Amino acid sequence: MAQQSAQKRPDDDVASKIAALHAEIERLKQAHTLELRKLEIASYKAEMELATRCRHMPRSSESGSTEQAGPRKTFFFRADGRPKKFLRLFLFAPSGQPRSLCKRIIFKKNGKPRSQYVTWMKSTKYQSLPKAYRWSR
Repeated sequence: MAQQSAQKRPDDDVASKIAALHAEIERLKQAHTLELRKLEIASYKAEMELATRCRHMPRSSESGSTEQAGPRKTFFFRADGRPKKFLRLFLFAPSGQPRSLCKRIIFKKNGKPRSQYVTWMKSTKYQSLPKAYRWSR
């Protein structure tokens, strides 16, 4: 009988150690799941921030390459595509009508505005002027 009780004690110790290890495994799984959830949230936030930044980036041209803003472009145009005030005063009358001497600068031979002025000419500020260029449909 003494031998049986001696044998049960190591089994009980092993069973308690196994139970403790299973409890530790469950605790680690929960901690790992929590950590993964935190990473998913951080990843989602980074994705949303990137999407917001991309919305404000200039679009690529038709050829597929994005235009780099050189010193001339940054001197004459704002980041959102509008011409700076001194250029607008030079090219357009206060009524919004393009000045006669500057029409070749603003319009192509076929009568459509050049690409660098399209952003400004489609804006609501320009369109609200009395003699603004009206887009044909």
